[in-house]
Amino acid sequence: MDQRSATIRERSGGTTDQTFTARDWVLWDYAINDPGAGHIPPGGFPPPGGTLHRALEGDTYRLAPVPDDVPDPTLGVHFDGVETVLVGRAPFYLREYGDYLVAMNTSTDRTYTLPARHDFGPARDLATGRRIGPGQRPKLRPGTTLVLYRGA
Repeated sequence: MDQRSATIRERSGGTTDQTFTARDWVLWDYAINDPGAGHIPPGGFPPPGGTLHRALEGDTYRLAPVPDDVPDPTLGVHFDGVETVLVGRAPFYLREYGDYLVAMNTSTDRTYTLPARHDFGPARDLATGRRIGPGQRPKLRPGTTLVLYRGA
């Protein structure tokens, strides 16, 4: 059996003035809108052994805007460690990992163009096999994902 994981930086299309500061929580699967999670201490239960610390603790991140199609962003429960429904969902995402670039348009009504700062060509669109040349900026229709591969 083989297991791989990676840390990749994700950029979303659009931010607000609201921020989130990462806490020193190492064992916490965030409960999303779970009223039954109130008995769990913030940060979860400590693992056995020596004290662990989160490397990103104290880093501050800007939150993405709540999409227009969210009927009421205040729905749900609100206490430490429980995420609000659709918190941080952005309409457009970019991720780079090695020779791959992933762009996701999660909007329902807007077309996005790959930003100029992401001149990822020459590359191949893994879904269609189409070659993307240097300087080309593909468009992403609503609800679509683009995966480009720069390798041979």
